[in-house]
Amino acid sequence: MLRTGFAVLGLTLLTALPAFAVQCTDTGSTFSFTYEDSNGQLKINEADKNDYDLTMLRQRGVDAIRVEQWGGCVRAFVQMPDGTQEMQFFNPGSYTRAY
Repeated sequence: MLRTGFAVLGLTLLTALPAFAVQCTDTGSTFSFTYEDSNGQLKINEADKNDYDLTMLRQRGVDAIRVEQWGGCVRAFVQMPDGTQEMQFFNPGSYTRAY
């Protein structure tokens, strides 16, 4: 009886949630800097990577406000023509939209 209740609850929740599927993979080979400081250390951090991704999206006509790495994707907060903001996902490197 209890199993049936959990199964019904689980199916109800799954059907009530919106469909949302994004699949990105970050190979790590699409982005690199060769700048080194006097100690030979690579100087790049997450903020630098996000700034680069933001610039690349804007060059492709995406009105992104902010970007960040998320689950192998570039997650962008995009300003829509009606003034609202929408979260969109892009493949790293190619910056094609991930659906």
